[in-house]
Amino acid sequence: MHITTSYTTCDPDGNVNTIHWIYWGHCLEILRQELVCRPSVHFYSMVWQEGQLMPFPDFHVQQTCVRWKDFTDMTTQRMTRDDEIKHKMKNIRRPEGAVQRYTPPEGWNVIEQNREWRHKMKEQEVDTKSSR
Repeated sequence: MHITTSYTTCDPDGNVNTIHWIYWGHCLEILRQELVCRPSVHFYSMVWQEGQLMPFPDFHVQQTCVRWKDFTDMTTQRMTRDDEIKHKMKNIRRPEGAVQRYTPPEGWNVIEQNREWRHKMKEQEVDTKSSR
């Protein structure tokens, strides 16, 4: 999991980057896919329960759950920092002949709004530093 702060930062007026909502929707979609595409396939056997006329599902199935602290510790230790990602992304070049996915007009609008947002945030950063 990775959260890049440029998508989630607010400007001084409390506005978020346009791409924030796309990013947020992406995160929700990933969670939805995990729930829908990877359902539990545990086998529940039936048992004859004393006092019941029909077999009853045995819900005492041993499951191995994620130890979330271990998981977050491990991912945090192996996480790539934002500055490293930015450096790598700025220096990567598309290979010749690489297939490019089509960007619809609304996609170009989001790209342009994101560019404007980043420019605005850089200007505010400079203004804040110069006013110190």
